[in-house]
Amino acid sequence: YKAQASNCAPMQDGALAYVRTHGVRRVVLASRWAWYTDQDIERSRAAFPIGFARTMEAYRALGVQVTIVEQVPQQLYRPVGLYTQSFLHRDRLGFLVDHATTPAAHREHMRIVNETFDRYRADAMIRFVSPADALCDAARCAVGTADVSYYWDQSHLSVAGAAKLEGFLGNALLNR
Repeated sequence: YKAQASNCAPMQDGALAYVRTHGVRRVVLASRWAWYTDQDIERSRAAFPIGFARTMEAYRALGVQVTIVEQVPQQLYRPVGLYTQSFLHRDRLGFLVDHATTPAAHREHMRIVNETFDRYRADAMIRFVSPADALCDAARCAVGTADVSYYWDQSHLSVAGAAKLEGFLGNALLNR
């Protein structure tokens, strides 16, 4: 955690310097946001809102519009295991759906992050796009189809998952 966290500030400073130097007017930030609040719980949960606020203030000072791509729903199980087990069931897709995460579990996992995001949702310079809107219905967040996983592991999309979001994210990013 410390080694990775110590690399964040120079990377963020470099990105901000690039934006400033090149006159970038729009920035897209995407992350596994909950990672920042799931580590050293007390410190990271206190640090995340402060770091996020500083980042938003820095981009605001430059007049940059920021689009935040929220975290994809984290699945409960490794896709390789789910798909392997699905072959033992008559209704493969039903098995996969039954073992996919729920929108409620995703919201709970993102609760601390969303408390920070919620402070900025009305800000005209900041826009939020949630992949959950494309991956989830009212009951479940799809792990994939009967034949193809949308996830590489529990937290990262596969090529098929990224392709599923392509139109959704493209529309969201182009239509401000």
